[in-house]
Amino acid sequence: MRDQLYCISTISEVLGIENGEVLLNPLFRFQEQEEREGKIIGGLIQVGMLSQIDKIQMAGLGDWFAEYIERTKEHNSLKNTFSDNNVN
Repeated sequence: MRDQLYCISTISEVLGIENGEVLLNPLFRFQEQEEREGKIIGGLIQVGMLSQIDKIQMAGLGDWFAEYIERTKEHNSLKNTFSDNNVN
């Protein structure tokens, strides 16, 4: 980052390789909110959904993934409600 600190800027799921290129599905992206005392303030925002569910289940994380999906649905529902009511 321009404040000389390292951060995770993107989290992506690897979908495979096609014609020698790695195919990625972006899941989270760093979004800067402000700069305070020379430090960048922000966090990861969700920009996509995990598509390869079978790997999660084989790793024994099926329950975690089900909770993740439920939280995402609730978050999107609240976001849509706020958007419908023009609340920022």
